[in-house]
Amino acid sequence: NLAQALMESSAGQMALVDLGRPFPDVGTFLDLESNYSIVDLIQNIATLDKSFLQRIMQPYGARLSVLHGAADFREQDSIELESLERIFAILRNMYSFIVIDLRHWLDELFLKVLTEADMVLMLTGLTVPDLRNLKKLWPYTVEWHQDKRKIKLVVNRFDNSSGLQLRDLESLLQHTAFATLPNDYQALMQCLNQGSPLMGTAPRSKLWRGIKELASKGVQEIGDDEHQADAIAAPKKKF
Repeated sequence: NLAQALMESSAGQMALVDLGRPFPDVGTFLDLESNYSIVDLIQNIATLDKSFLQRIMQPYGARLSVLHGAADFREQDSIELESLERIFAILRNMYSFIVIDLRHWLDELFLKVLTEADMVLMLTGLTVPDLRNLKKLWPYTVEWHQDKRKIKLVVNRFDNSSGLQLRDLESLLQHTAFATLPNDYQALMQCLNQGSPLMGTAPRSKLWRGIKELASKGVQEIGDDEHQADAIAAPKKKF
């Protein structure tokens, strides 16, 4: 859904990479079947180039391509960090945006993706267990990425009528929430069961509006960071 929303907020080609483990299910959510996955790239990493990667990516519409995860969880150990770095380098040259579904399996692969990312969206709920776990994870996340500004907290299933509020989250972490996504169970279930993004199944839903707002805000944030970096790198004009 985020990848679809990014296409409305920006130009260029998009890649959606499924690194969910142990069961990658982006293909299931999009009703896609493919004979190829990231395992094919790993097995051919020595000769991997743009043309081969393009053959492995599965188109979904005109501007989105999907790199499926390893369907057999026994093959997931074959995803080496050095190979992943090579794949990311080629993807960066091919696509304007790369959205990675990483899940929450904490290991070296998780850390590798976290440190490579230009922006990290951490989803959390506003429940006591969610906040307790987030309090444990947050210091390590900031340490791993080393740029606290690029880690964005997104509150999922947000309902301001519930007991805990955004101020509780922000007080706990001393970090403001980047965005909220509304609790819209009916639209989400319709999307999942039909194997179609919200844009197609529930384009007027409040959840789709929330994801589009998240995408627009993310694009603006990344653009501002790039402009700031260019300004720092450019020589100052003398008058």
